Amino acid sequence: MLALMLVVAGGLPEPVAAPTRTVSVMPSVTVTLPSPTVTWLSPGARPQEVRWRSVGPVGDTVRITLERHGCSGEIAVLAGPTANDGVEAVTVPTLATGGTFAVRVRSTSTSAFGCSSDFPVVIGPFSCSDPVAGMAWQAGRRQRVAWISSDPVGARIDIGLARPGETGRFRALAQGVANDGEEFVNVPADVPPGAYKLVFDLTGPRAAATYFSPIFSITPGR
Repeated sequence: MLALMLVVAGGLPEPVAAPTRTVSVMPSVTVTLPSPTVTWLSPGARPQEVRWRSVGPVGDTVRITLERHGCSGEIAVLAGPTANDGVEAVTVPTLATGGTFAVRVRSTSTSAFGCSSDFPVVIGPFSCSDPVAGMAWQAGRRQRVAWISSDPVGARIDIGLARPGETGRFRALAQGVANDGEEFVNVPADVPPGAYKLVFDLTGPRAAATYFSPIFSITPGR
């Protein structure tokens, strides 16, 4: 720290602190969730998490909105005013069509705001995100299955293989697993190569339902 020397009568010079400059911080908001790897369902029975970081005097409360892609227009209010504490559980509204959307978090007392990256919103109670259309699985290998569901977490799911155009399971892969959005399954080594889809038979608090993945392929094992 720079100091000035003040000479005191009858004594030694004493240091005097230089004036402190105050640096103002511009208020800003950065939205970290949802991200491009997150998919929301509409309408959403499960709350979805919005996360953000605030820098500077943003204010005590914020307003959270669902926006068209690139934050190009407000579609619905998700929360607000709500505490500027960096996290909020929101309910996905009923949308006419799915697509790519964004979330805006805006201060209610200043001009500070932030927008999330674009992310997908899917219409319907269930969506399989892994495998995707055209993906190739290898027989005899362990594979990841991922999905999102508006049914409660307490529901159970049976997962199996089926040929395109069929509704029944050709081969069971998992029985009674938790509806938590992810399961690793072992693909039998003797499954014939060709085109397949996954069959998800769901049972739980709501009525039983059957859903399907996109069409993908299974190649011979090595």
